[in-house]
Amino acid sequence: MKTPKTLGRYRILGEISRGAMGRVYLAHDPHIDRRVAIKTIHPVDGLSEADAQENRLRFIREAQAAGRLQNPGIVTIYDVGVHEGTSFIAMEYIEGETLEAFTRPGSLLPVTHVADLMAQACDALDYAHQEKVVHRDIKPANLMILKNGKLKITDFGLAKNPSTSLTQDGTLMGTPNYMSPEQIMGRPLDGRSDLFSLGAVLYEMLTGNKPFTGESVTTIIYRIIHEEPQLPSLAMPSVPESLSRVVAKALDKQPGNRFQTGREFADALRGRKAATMMVGAVTPVSGLPDSDEMADGEERWSAHDDHGQAAGMGSGQRVQQSGATRGSGGARPTTIPVARGARPARASVAVAQEREGWLRRPWVQFGFIGMVTAAVIVLLPARTTDQDRWGRGGDDGTPPFYTTAAILAGGAAPAGPAKQVPPPLPTAAVPGALPTVSVALASDPPGAKFYVDDRELAGADLVLPEDDKVKHTIVAENDCFIETIDFNLGKNRNVTIPLKTPKVAPLSVTSSPPGAQILLDGKTTRSVTPSEIPVSLCGTHAIGLRLAGYLDVTRSVEDPRSALSVKLEPIPKGHLEVASPYPVTLYEGSAKIGESGQRIQLTAGEHTIRMVNEALFVDRPVKVTVKANAVARPDASLPGTGTLTVLASPGNCTIFVQDREVGAPPINDLPLAEGSYKVKAVYVPTGESKEMTVTITAGGSKRVPFRFNP
Repeated sequence: MKTPKTLGRYRILGEISRGAMGRVYLAHDPHIDRRVAIKTIHPVDGLSEADAQENRLRFIREAQAAGRLQNPGIVTIYDVGVHEGTSFIAMEYIEGETLEAFTRPGSLLPVTHVADLMAQACDALDYAHQEKVVHRDIKPANLMILKNGKLKITDFGLAKNPSTSLTQDGTLMGTPNYMSPEQIMGRPLDGRSDLFSLGAVLYEMLTGNKPFTGESVTTIIYRIIHEEPQLPSLAMPSVPESLSRVVAKALDKQPGNRFQTGREFADALRGRKAATMMVGAVTPVSGLPDSDEMADGEERWSAHDDHGQAAGMGSGQRVQQSGATRGSGGARPTTIPVARGARPARASVAVAQEREGWLRRPWVQFGFIGMVTAAVIVLLPARTTDQDRWGRGGDDGTPPFYTTAAILAGGAAPAGPAKQVPPPLPTAAVPGALPTVSVALASDPPGAKFYVDDRELAGADLVLPEDDKVKHTIVAENDCFIETIDFNLGKNRNVTIPLKTPKVAPLSVTSSPPGAQILLDGKTTRSVTPSEIPVSLCGTHAIGLRLAGYLDVTRSVEDPRSALSVKLEPIPKGHLEVASPYPVTLYEGSAKIGESGQRIQLTAGEHTIRMVNEALFVDRPVKVTVKANAVARPDASLPGTGTLTVLASPGNCTIFVQDREVGAPPINDLPLAEGSYKVKAVYVPTGESKEMTVTITAGGSKRVPFRFNP
């Protein structure tokens, strides 16, 4: 594809970048005399003209919605349009560097700098979400640092386009490392999905590794839905535990347990308030207070240890000043204030490491183990039985596997780090322990298995302490459906979970040649081969393939975990010839295919052809059956013709036939196809009009006079 000279009114100055989704050009806007960035969007191959038009219109609507966003943290959209079939967006041209450059080990930014950038992103997302705009594609490549150190979010208005990672029907395209669980499963999204994605970016910028990785897309989406990533503070000791917990909250599988707004996320990053988590309170990251929140004499902690090296980093690695542009030097280490009079949760990374080293001393460890053992012996009852013990989860200590939108082919979890196993669920009271209550779980339809906080429940009775205040996640599933709810202990002791969400698995569909549109049970998926589409596990499904010039194909699939590969057969060709008493233009739908007297190639099958002669007012359809390697010669059955003569007095009139202007009188022997016509004369000086209906017969002539009083 050559670089165009213009797109709409914009003059192209050069190409900035290109990717799978489209190209970005530097352009000049002559109306305002400014440079802009133009992003073009590649059309999706294999779509019908109607679907392609629908996609263009939806793209324009969504870009227009994003164009309403006016925020210093969001790249401004100036214009959107379509030029010679190419959809494009004209947006603010900025110079900077994407966060991709700072996500690899060896190029990571200081922790405080990362927290500041992510807080800026939270502010921008909070504004967009209040305007009811969800980005859906937050990733390092869409977050840019300007030369002044400020951050801007790019590509608002593009994420819903069919060319992006996840189409509206839930078809996954590309690598989903930053997608939220609900986005992968095709559920309705709100701003909390963007905050999950931003949490994944924050994790990567702190550790140099993505939180969810795998050898294949299927493995990645399984881990996003089922597995918890290693805490950043464990993967990178220089990350404060308080910030690590903020990341964990942002990456919670359940939207209701995450930060609910960008403002909440930003507050936690800036240390303005603690963010509550199921595992306890998140200590605020007191790393980036506003300037007016800092005062001389406040207690501070430094990101450097006693030897001048960044805590948790190797010899020779120095922490850059967080408040300066990357690459600047000569600045003192950034210090972070602690609230006056309060005992900091984590005085500094260096202090934390010192405490950790003290705890690792053998005499401290053995002494601690001894005290814990003695306490257990004192508190345990004299005798316990199998019925008295707590927790009847899996004997191997691993959580159960259950299939969701990311179920793996073959039904086994991918190899990877073991998930941290939560404490077992109580199934009976321990003598002498606190009082418990039992909640009866049921499903509709009945017979489901239940999992509470990722632990399989023995039976259907959930036993909890009487004063339990924890929010629990309950999963009910059978062979075909799965449902997840949040549960807090209340007065209700009987809980019925309706099973409505089908279990799905990715079905791999390929065709030869590729590019065929995929249909699932007769409905368009907006995906083309080769691709993976989510298919429910139970029942038989009809997978259809449609490609212009090839025969439509439908295959039945019972197990979506098996791949489907289809060889498409070309549609046989035939020809059409139309003989007519006068010239006609031939159309199929709105597309012109030829003229009468020509031999026109068509695919074998049924066609409806329109024969049109505008001068004679002829527009006549005819159905044609075209056979392979044969010529179809349909009976045109076109109407005969006659003539019409129109006179008017005075002569300064305009004559219309069927509301089409034919000239000034006299109109002599105007040829028309046989039929009835409305003839009208308009007296130009006064605008007065008169009309009458006439019938033209084959071979006949009709004379129509009009008279006006001047």
